[in-house]
Amino acid sequence: TNSVLQDKDILHVDTNRLHDQTYSAKLVSKWLKEKALKDFVRRVEVFSVKLNVHPSNVYLSNAKSRWGSCNSKKEIRLNWRLIQAPPHIINYVICHELAHLKEMNHSNRFWEEVEKVLPEYRSSEKELKTLSSDLYLIG
Repeated sequence: TNSVLQDKDILHVDTNRLHDQTYSAKLVSKWLKEKALKDFVRRVEVFSVKLNVHPSNVYLSNAKSRWGSCNSKKEIRLNWRLIQAPPHIINYVICHELAHLKEMNHSNRFWEEVEKVLPEYRSSEKELKTLSSDLYLIG
């Protein structure tokens, strides 16, 4: 069988292609993407209420240089690799994108919206910059 199981901070990869590292990496990526979508949708629901916004959908992205985006259709896209980050970092990216549903720019009003929900957003933003390269090690 091919499966990935999590035991605290350890992932157990069970496959009959044990020596095929590329295949094992694909299994882990697939597992992370499934975990990411469930987690991100739940967080988007929570923070949408706090920001009083209504995104139309949440999608995973495979972007090489963005953690999230939103568009005029109110669709939120979040980089699946973000699931490897600490929860407060994920919350920051999600709140950042949801705030764009109110302000499609980075004006003072935009940052005020983010700060209402995450007063410590600046430290999360800085921490994400330092973590960025590590989050791209998989996939």
